[in-house]
Amino acid sequence: MGCRLSIRGLFGAIIEEAPEAKWFDPETGEELENGLMADIYQSGKLGFREYSVFFHDELEV
Repeated sequence: MGCRLSIRGLFGAIIEEAPEAKWFDPETGEELENGLMADIYQSGKLGFREYSVFFHDELEV
């Protein structure tokens, strides 16, 4: 049953950061609340870039 649900598109992810972290759009520099790609900054630490990729090929198993 799990395979069939993923074929129909029921999948997702939760990416968690520190509460004081701020997300910014890598292209515009504007602050974000969510998205698939972000520059992450926390005070006193180096910033880093994070992204999420979902690949769904609809293989019928």
